[in-house]
Amino acid sequence: MKLVELKCPSCKGELKMDASWETGYCMYCGNKIILQEEIQKIQLTGPVELQGLVYTTNHEFESKLAIADNHAEEYFRKGPDSVKYDQLKGYDAVVKYYADAGMVGANESKYYVHWARFYVKANLERLKKKAISIDKCKEIMEQYELSMNRAIRYARPNDNINEIQAEKEHTLKMLNDEFAAIKKKHDEEIKMWEDLFVRKAKEREKREKQIIIAAIVIVAVLVILNLLGVFAE
Repeated sequence: MKLVELKCPSCKGELKMDASWETGYCMYCGNKIILQEEIQKIQLTGPVELQGLVYTTNHEFESKLAIADNHAEEYFRKGPDSVKYDQLKGYDAVVKYYADAGMVGANESKYYVHWARFYVKANLERLKKKAISIDKCKEIMEQYELSMNRAIRYARPNDNINEIQAEKEHTLKMLNDEFAAIKKKHDEEIKMWEDLFVRKAKEREKREKQIIIAAIVIVAVLVILNLLGVFAE
């Protein structure tokens, strides 16, 4: 019997399984594992030799990035409040998980691509829900572009730089369109509230004038009645 060491793709628990098995179950979380698929992943993430250089897989980074990606997926699927990291919750918690991955993978192209994808998607949602100011649009684009430029900078020879570049350009165009639509809606809402304020102000001014006129009429009537009473005497 040949044992293979691997990590559960769900909880990242350290496992040993018979390499001849087709499937197995994690002893920690009960997750079903397609063993041959996991063995292939291990083989694919071993040392890679390219152009005379040897690139080794940063397994700690890969593990932390997988954890961050899982929490990002949970953030969008179950809602921001479903993700927690110590005292942090929601968006800030996912940011911290990616920060952990970045601490051990600052030179990994994949880190910047994955982080940038979450950053853009999450902040677009936050903008649409008015959780952050529309003034953040420029900052979001700049931070996204910075992350993708770093992804290109740290790309290895086997990474497809053209795909990263194409994704960056496509997303920046999408952001321009999304931000334009958000700003248009924002301006329309501002105008609606301004029009409502002006209309209410005019209505209030009209009511005040009516009250003043009514008061003048009442005073005039009282004066006339008083005068009539004097003449009658």
